[in-house]
Amino acid sequence: MQRLLLFSLLLVFLSLPGPAKAQDLAADDLSRLALENSDVLAREERIGNIERLERPVLPLVGENQAPTFNISPETRTIRVGQQVTFRFAFGEPENDPYFAGVIAVTPRLRLERLDETRKESQRAASIKIDVLAPDNPSIVVWNITAQNPGVAVFFISIAELIATREGGDLKLSSGKVSYIAYVLRVVGETDEGTTPEFTDRQSDIRLRLKERTSLAFAAQSPEGRPLTYGFLFLAYASRLVSGRIGLNLLDLKAIDPGKGIFVAYVTDGRKADIQTFLISVIDPATEPVESTLKLRTLSANSAVGRTKPIKLDLYGENFTPSSQVLLTTANGEQQLSSTLVSSTDLQVELPNTLRDIISLRVVDGDSSTDKIPFRILRPVIADLKRVRNDRGVVEKIRIFGLGVGSKVRLTANGEELEQLKDKNVHTKFGDQVVFALPARLRGEQSIELRLTNDAGLETFPIILPLVK
Repeated sequence: MQRLLLFSLLLVFLSLPGPAKAQDLAADDLSRLALENSDVLAREERIGNIERLERPVLPLVGENQAPTFNISPETRTIRVGQQVTFRFAFGEPENDPYFAGVIAVTPRLRLERLDETRKESQRAASIKIDVLAPDNPSIVVWNITAQNPGVAVFFISIAELIATREGGDLKLSSGKVSYIAYVLRVVGETDEGTTPEFTDRQSDIRLRLKERTSLAFAAQSPEGRPLTYGFLFLAYASRLVSGRIGLNLLDLKAIDPGKGIFVAYVTDGRKADIQTFLISVIDPATEPVESTLKLRTLSANSAVGRTKPIKLDLYGENFTPSSQVLLTTANGEQQLSSTLVSSTDLQVELPNTLRDIISLRVVDGDSSTDKIPFRILRPVIADLKRVRNDRGVVEKIRIFGLGVGSKVRLTANGEELEQLKDKNVHTKFGDQVVFALPARLRGEQSIELRLTNDAGLETFPIILPLVK
């Protein structure tokens, strides 16, 4: 269970406390091997044009151009055994200081808990990366060899750096940012099957310091295949947020002004869906605040429907005691009872009868904000394990997910399974439940699982293979 509370992948922030100097930031120091665990192999290369950071660089204004990057070749699909040399070229039209990098992650779907050496993990990955010496210091060159059918997630970004002096110390902030995330697919003899899809696309988020948000991600496989979720996160010249990353849940608190990009991906082991969104943290002490009524974001983007009401914070600007929260559903609009916490925070409680997509807006007199959507999810299975006996036969099924709870029901091929409640674990990031698989089903090649929570909401069906 400890692994369930760890980061799927949290990449190193560029953070410069104390009296940092430009020469301490040599580009060679910005290349490293990223975090690795038993499920994810990752490679990260960072470069920087930082020679000018010994002198303060004023905030870039006016017609300042954004930094650029170029990927060559543009291919997104390669076949097993094929080798391709990729060149990632970075540049800044006005030669402003910048921070740039390319990250590759090879997510793997694991239904078994197996101990693997690092070499075994690398051999099982979908791609192998060999770093080549570039002919230009602003270019990253990788030889990529397709090893096994599957996917790799690539994230390329470049951000301008703005340097100022405060008490003799060098302080960095980010200017314009350019980025892209994409999936590189490795195919075998065929490329059959459909792609899993996220239920929602997360919009960009704008938080004030100390505000919290919880982001849940759900996806569906049209073929009923088990899914694995993961995240990449990169902040520019700022710590930006703190918190924890679960299997498909981000629990974040804004701690430092700046910008950061999250990449969320979901894979069935063969294909993947991906989305990106920007998080900006503002400090009202140094940045102008909206002068009109504004609804910026919610303290959560979604929640699994349960038998209990859902508590939610609405973050915005210029809320007053007369501000009202209006809820819109397919049946129309209604006013919710709300509590004014501050001029930037309204608390509401959503009825437990809501389903699917709703939206919220704030009105105050003649002023009204835009609507922000909120989704009521089915239970989300984020991790699925087959527990085998000493003969290698599956006898238990362990599930970890959102909105599961202790009163959950699980059926296999339409037959309800016995829950082993002494094995249950409940955390902020989800619930673990274990079910016994009856002997009459253990000889099947695969079984169809359907999970129903205490609110009567059922997961999308999952086809679970029982053979290795």
